Amino acid sequence: DVTARLLGLLEMGHLGSRPISERLDAIQAALRMDAYLIVVDNLETMEEYQQLIPALAKCAGQSRFLITSRQTLRQFPYIQSVPLFELDFDSACELLDVENARRGFEKNLSHEDCKELYEIVGGVPLAIKLIAAQLHLRSFEAILEGFRQARGSIDEVYRYLYWETWQLLGDPARHLLLSFLPADPE
Repeated sequence: DVTARLLGLLEMGHLGSRPISERLDAIQAALRMDAYLIVVDNLETMEEYQQLIPALAKCAGQSRFLITSRQTLRQFPYIQSVPLFELDFDSACELLDVENARRGFEKNLSHEDCKELYEIVGGVPLAIKLIAAQLHLRSFEAILEGFRQARGSIDEVYRYLYWETWQLLGDPARHLLLSFLPADPE
């Protein structure tokens, strides 16, 4: 999938259905001609990155790859790893306020409410953004109570957040989202 998408971006999409070795050869040839910054976002499964990273490294030429992953990539000697950590309390509260303002919601959470929320979800930016989106539709107390019930791993927190978001959608919005399932990811 990554190689097919990359070929499309390099205006060689017609090669996307070719065998992987041919796709990699075409990518390598293109990256030798010009320098690019290529971003591969959310490279998550062990199978994906153990196969893809060495293949991309051989193709890089003068180009550079920026790869985001929840996995550590330190086992590859040619990878410069930059670990990112959760936001600290003040930064998490600031992100929540910024997200509220961006949505036109003037009321910010109190310091105590923000602290209580931070104790449950920590400083995970995506979770904070999803919470800010829900604050316009549900009371803070209801959101907090749901988190208390869903407390556990960050996966459980996300499962809860997405489930609650789904429950808040009307039927037309649900049908629209479901209609995207058979669509090409692009």
